[in-house]
Amino acid sequence: MSSSIDFVDRPPPRWRRRNLLALIIISIIAVSTVLFFIYFPYPVEEESDSSDDHPDFPTIYITCHQALDNENYSNCIFELDSDESSERIDPLEAEIKIRGETSATYPKVGYRIEFLNDVKKSLLGMRKDDDWQLFASYYDYTRLKVKLSFNLWRNLLSANHSTAILPRSRYVLLYFNGNFQGLYLLAEKNDRKLFGLNKELQNDTDDSLIFQAKDPSNFSKYEVDKWEQDWPNEDDGYYIMDNIMINLTKFVNSTSDDEFFNETCGIFTKFYKNNLIDFFLFNFFILHKDFWHKNYFIIRNTNPSNFSLIPWDFDLSFGQNATNTYSAIEDPEYEICNNTLLYNRLLNNTWFRENCSDRWDELRKNVWSNESIFNALSAIYSECKPFIQHDLNIWNKPYKAQDYIDQLKAWISDRLSFCDSYFKTTFIN
Repeated sequence: MSSSIDFVDRPPPRWRRRNLLALIIISIIAVSTVLFFIYFPYPVEEESDSSDDHPDFPTIYITCHQALDNENYSNCIFELDSDESSERIDPLEAEIKIRGETSATYPKVGYRIEFLNDVKKSLLGMRKDDDWQLFASYYDYTRLKVKLSFNLWRNLLSANHSTAILPRSRYVLLYFNGNFQGLYLLAEKNDRKLFGLNKELQNDTDDSLIFQAKDPSNFSKYEVDKWEQDWPNEDDGYYIMDNIMINLTKFVNSTSDDEFFNETCGIFTKFYKNNLIDFFLFNFFILHKDFWHKNYFIIRNTNPSNFSLIPWDFDLSFGQNATNTYSAIEDPEYEICNNTLLYNRLLNNTWFRENCSDRWDELRKNVWSNESIFNALSAIYSECKPFIQHDLNIWNKPYKAQDYIDQLKAWISDRLSFCDSYFKTTFIN
């Protein structure tokens, strides 16, 4: 597949198939012999350098004639075309809105899509569902960081680390009302099904839950407008967040150290210890800048299950956000402690620090070895390499994707070296 592809705006496949049918009928009338039709079925297609030269790459077509915003859904038609017949999705009625808050103001925006009429579809080998996300990654000039973050966190999943869950994802090309929009990352939604939470609800504090930290909140006090209850569904009359978050915040900021770390009633009876350790190491490693006090989820299965933290929103990570860069040898611990009282208390405990150091050493020998991380990065890059630069040409001129991808590789290598030294010496001394 050529890496220099001349993309053109085009209608959805159903319209092109209709036009093709008309062409065939006209050809049959105009051509006097069947032999001509056999030998010249569709001239110029194989030699064309148009976007039809990449039928093997999944392509989504959205038709919508309403104005979009990030608050309200608008009706649309969704269609997915692929060289693999099993991956194709015929036109479906759906709803669409712009995803995100700050990112909703960018020239290239992401989307939330929800199929209508109780239709659920498995898209590109992912789970069967009716709710999907399209990530634009406008300020990520590599277009790789969201998927890499998903994969690195998911690689931690094991019997003893069962909450290392984030959506599965696939790269797609997107046409909106026939206009080419570029490269997007299609992903599952963060919801009850993804995290394997119980569906049964009693509308009390024992229910399974997903709360999202939308705005800065550091556990020193609970401010309801900074949080969002994603599950249970408030529209169905279930609202449990206030009581739970008030009690959790009070525990974090009011208990003595003896009570906070008590084996029978302390923090590790409220949160899973392994999750708190992995959450810290993951975000420390990727140098997640727009974080610690927001852009994460608190999830819990039905009580007596413990709470878990799930990372989110990876725009300001891996040392790059648009042209802004951050050193790979930066120590964010002071910033972390200022932004979240929960980790301020955890990181002031010698036992917790020693466990983090041991866990880092374990990860580096297995799922986060240099080889495994760079193999994962290479696989992601290979999946969408022909289209990254073209996407930047549309939205981020005049930046060169390869420059930022090389920068990302060098940054990860330097960051791993820094973390190896840091967790072996500085962190536990």
